[in-house]
Amino acid sequence: MGYRYIGSKADLIQEILLGIAEAAPPGSHVADLMSGTGRVAAALRQHGYQVTAADVMTYSLHHARVALLLNEPPKFENASEFLERDGNPRQKHLFHQNRYERMIEAINSVEPVRGYFWREFSRDGRPRNGADPRNYFSPDNAQKIDGIRGAILVLANSGSITELDHSLLIHD
Repeated sequence: MGYRYIGSKADLIQEILLGIAEAAPPGSHVADLMSGTGRVAAALRQHGYQVTAADVMTYSLHHARVALLLNEPPKFENASEFLERDGNPRQKHLFHQNRYERMIEAINSVEPVRGYFWREFSRDGRPRNGADPRNYFSPDNAQKIDGIRGAILVLANSGSITELDHSLLIHD
């Protein structure tokens, strides 16, 4: 996983693995409660443990699904209509793109939307709780995020992508 998160256990994973190995050999079932980014769960899996990850935060669900369940490149088998629709970039590529690369290119080409991220996290928005506008994202980037998340939601709700595909795209 290529991101940093406050509270991540990335720097402690070796010590955590040593402590768990003292209590349970590889192959044992370990529960990672409050799994956050899923780094510990993923490390446990890589070291031969069966892992159950849980957290109350939705982002953790997506991270854990990707870390624990994604074993091969996504196929996006039911998303051909979206991948081939008008408006998707038709760039020439030196090498053949796989379906994942085509999906990333396609969702990056969706129209920006003034939605939740724009309203709640950009300086041009007006948060619903009446707070002053925030400046986490530029207005343009917040609209791009809203457009992309909307496209991913449409794909998920229509059955064009699996739950794991959905988690991967939200994770990315």
